Amino acid sequence: MKTIQIDSRKIKPGDIFVALKGQLVDGHDFLEQAHQNGASLLVVEHPCNYPNVQVVADTKAYLDDYLASNYADLLKDLKVIGITGTNGKTTTCAIIYQLLNAIGIPCAMFGTIGYESPKSKEETINTTPDIITIYSFLLKAKEEGCKVVAMEVSSHGLHQGRIGKLQFDGAGFTNLTLDHLDYHKTMDTYASHKAIVLDHLKPNGKCLYNNDDAYKSYFQKENNLGYGMSECAYQILSMQTIGQTTTVCFQHNQKEYVATVDMLGKYNIYNFMQAISCLHEVGYDLEMMCKHANKVCTPEGRMNVYKLKKGYAVIDYAHTPNAVENILQTFCELEGKKIITVIGCGGDRDNSKRPIMAELVTKYSDYSILTMDNPRCEDVEDILDQMEKGCSNKNYERISDRSLAIKKAISMADEDTYVLLLGKGHEDYIETNKIKTPYSDAGEVKKYQ
Repeated sequence: MKTIQIDSRKIKPGDIFVALKGQLVDGHDFLEQAHQNGASLLVVEHPCNYPNVQVVADTKAYLDDYLASNYADLLKDLKVIGITGTNGKTTTCAIIYQLLNAIGIPCAMFGTIGYESPKSKEETINTTPDIITIYSFLLKAKEEGCKVVAMEVSSHGLHQGRIGKLQFDGAGFTNLTLDHLDYHKTMDTYASHKAIVLDHLKPNGKCLYNNDDAYKSYFQKENNLGYGMSECAYQILSMQTIGQTTTVCFQHNQKEYVATVDMLGKYNIYNFMQAISCLHEVGYDLEMMCKHANKVCTPEGRMNVYKLKKGYAVIDYAHTPNAVENILQTFCELEGKKIITVIGCGGDRDNSKRPIMAELVTKYSDYSILTMDNPRCEDVEDILDQMEKGCSNKNYERISDRSLAIKKAISMADEDTYVLLLGKGHEDYIETNKIKTPYSDAGEVKKYQ
């Protein structure tokens, strides 16, 4: 089978090049490079002066059809689960990955933190990569002996048709909270774009949705099922945290189940329930998964706790108001603890959430430091000005340099302090004016251990 590409730089002799019209780049501008690199066929939307050209009405439709028809049989035995929602996609996929591998079912996952299987790891650029990359990961998982793939599915990826004609054996909706309104404009539009995932379910596939979420109605279709605290198919009856672990009791089909996970926070229990209900609906045993739940932990950059010389540092990717409030409430529930929070907001993104996030950290923290988080092409001080408009309390300061902000926060810690470093999570860079400079919160924390 010939390799098909949408990036002219990746063309090798004999490959097919499909010229896609993207938001920023038009593949038709790179036909010469594809030809020079040895493309055996150029698929285009208008006639051009090259040999071996196929003109089609829609190159994206051609690509989607080609991949679906040529790889369907090869991938038919691979179960694919798609997880969408504002927060919790990465953690839910990681739980699916960890649980299945723990019970002896080889599983791979990909999304924000890249592709990972028991045999290999690879970085990705977007939460939902382009369709060629998606198929390459699915084929790689198949070649590596995996039976299941859990993948994050972003609203951008769904709306832009980035998953082509891919069909899911099961899907999950975690929640919908304020984010990406620079792109979607309204929350209802945002929800409808998320719900496109339902169009990609196989005929017998089900979507497991958060029954306690305000936007659940977008996912309450056909045979889909809910999970959560309210009455539903997978109902949480209780949860109890002791130390770094949480025990959850839930009910399904009038039978009670108990599982203990190495996680903190109500929202992480929701992620666990999302994962375990999805897996059960695609054919895996609840009892077996509950038995191995103690092997589950948060992925890189999600609620990672580090011991400091005094107190603890917690690194988390929280970068939406809901995610920020969830993690702050988790630590507020710990008696006698002091909370110092370091947080920034990304540039060139939805700015409506900036004052809200700052208001939350000054409300729930004993002290906060507002700092940078990928300012991109915006001025850091302008971002901090917008954040500061939400600060009704005066228990904060501004330090634009993130390294210095973390240093100050840790210097203020005592034995009962949690220093929360929010927004960057697993990222190993800070992006300023389209330049990515090596940086990580984990690297900063290690200076003070």
